[in-house]
Amino acid sequence: VAGAMIAALGSGVRATGWVILITAATYGAMLYTLTRLRSDELRPPPLLPRAKGQLGDAIRYVRSRPDILLVLGVVFCAGTFGLNFQLTTALMATEVYGMGAGEYGILGSVLAIGSLAGGLVAARRGSSRQRLVIVSAVAFGIAEMIAGLMPSYLTFALFLPVCGFAGLTVITAANSFVQMATDAAMRGRVMALYMMIFMGGTPIGDQVLGWVADHFGARWTLIGGGALTALGTITVVLLTTHLQGIVPREYLRPHHHLRPVAG
Repeated sequence: VAGAMIAALGSGVRATGWVILITAATYGAMLYTLTRLRSDELRPPPLLPRAKGQLGDAIRYVRSRPDILLVLGVVFCAGTFGLNFQLTTALMATEVYGMGAGEYGILGSVLAIGSLAGGLVAARRGSSRQRLVIVSAVAFGIAEMIAGLMPSYLTFALFLPVCGFAGLTVITAANSFVQMATDAAMRGRVMALYMMIFMGGTPIGDQVLGWVADHFGARWTLIGGGALTALGTITVVLLTTHLQGIVPREYLRPHHHLRPVAG
């Protein structure tokens, strides 16, 4: 919707600014919803008193959980190198296809179609597994590489929903897995680490992809970012299996916990 509105308002800085203000106003709906939650129907876990070393406890807890450690590694790869569409689609629209702000806004809209579809599919799942996180991350990286090779603006726009679908599948699968697999007493601190890794890697990835665009061209922001996402995910799986002594195929089986190699 935002992309269509930017185009309808004439593109440019003024149109984008109005859409940003409208976006900010929509958060009123979220705030209103939070005030209407029926707290008597919530079942929060007991709150732990603040104490020294709680963050260290969370780090030690994650280190003792290879399943969570693997997902955090995958999230870092995807968030750092893959989920940079504000940068990559802008470069593709302007430098590769010679389009303007309106066409860039349309790319955001079609990307959101895939993300919305991914969100609807995620809502139907009863649980999330490591297998889904790994497979969707590799698929997302491959989809980005294919998008970077699209010959025209039209084919690029038509393929972007695939990237949106795969990207949101990675996010929802990883997020739900970490929350459901973590002990209630540690969940808040582990999710803080999760968000730090997921959001904190983006500024690093932007700098790397900006350098890639300057030296190799805009297409390589998607080709390279997708390759780093897919290869990074595979590397994380191999390193985790090696360090923990776990059979690699266990990660692709439909259960949450991993079995160490006998003997």
